[in-house]
Amino acid sequence: MRCRILIIVWALSGCGRLPEGGGGLHEVVAVADSEDWASAGELVRGALERVVRTPQEEKVFIVRIEPPEKFGFFRRWRNILLIARLDTPEGTADLVRSLLGRRVLKRIEDEGAVLGFRRDVWARDQFFCALVARDGEALREKAGEWGDAIFRMFEKALEERLSGWIYRHGEERGAEDMLRSRFGWSLRLPRGYRVERAGEGFVWVRKRTPERWIFVWWGDAPDTLDGAWLRAQRDNIGARYYNGDRVVPQWLKEEAVEFAGRPAVRLSGIWENPRFVAGGPFRCYGFQHEGRAYIVDVAVFVPGATKEPYLRQVDLVARSFSFVR
Repeated sequence: MRCRILIIVWALSGCGRLPEGGGGLHEVVAVADSEDWASAGELVRGALERVVRTPQEEKVFIVRIEPPEKFGFFRRWRNILLIARLDTPEGTADLVRSLLGRRVLKRIEDEGAVLGFRRDVWARDQFFCALVARDGEALREKAGEWGDAIFRMFEKALEERLSGWIYRHGEERGAEDMLRSRFGWSLRLPRGYRVERAGEGFVWVRKRTPERWIFVWWGDAPDTLDGAWLRAQRDNIGARYYNGDRVVPQWLKEEAVEFAGRPAVRLSGIWENPRFVAGGPFRCYGFQHEGRAYIVDVAVFVPGATKEPYLRQVDLVARSFSFVR
């Protein structure tokens, strides 16, 4: 079976002014029959409940399982995932038949399964996703194959909401213009972010309560810009500017990503400062531009509280980094 991700045309749609979506930003309500959940649910849960070390284990999403008879109540939730197979006459399959058009149902029968989504069907700021398969075997297969796609879809919806929220009060235009004119690059800085240090080769941007920050470093490019170089350089920066902050090696994760439209290396993990008995999560991007190496790094310090949401927010700000054209 080929992977088809398509926008499903719903037979039911919201009308008039929609209510605000319920549920938490990180909560996904999974509507499924018990048999379907037993077959495919743990694969979906594993994809959505990804763990971020902060250093505690924090999940990106929390999955809440609900039966199809409760769909009438939960259809106004912010994040909904419908899981169903069509080779049964009742339960979630019956619900799916009432929602999907004949063309989509025919596609499922022909190809085995579809993964579809639609926004703002029954509530504002809603993301509705459906994994529907022809039978139980196809449902389990595609739950495993498409788990990453399901996560990325919900993650994209989450980050779009967060972006609207963090910029809702406007931007620090003066600071943005200063960075652009002095250094040839800039960041979209939400209200409350302050430039604490701005010198040739290093800029530190900070927001308090709770503490979160971004630094941008640039200098001579190494022969090989890889995770080992990036970690060593971050430790050097921590020693010079942050009273000895350093990377904790055992939870370090290295990935090849794109940043500011360029190939980049991303390190994710934990920073610590033995002197001040402090630490927290960070993400660090290394890339090259016009013969120079750049590092854009984000970190948070939120003792006694959930840290992943703050890390994600400041990471969104960092990913607004762009060069002056």
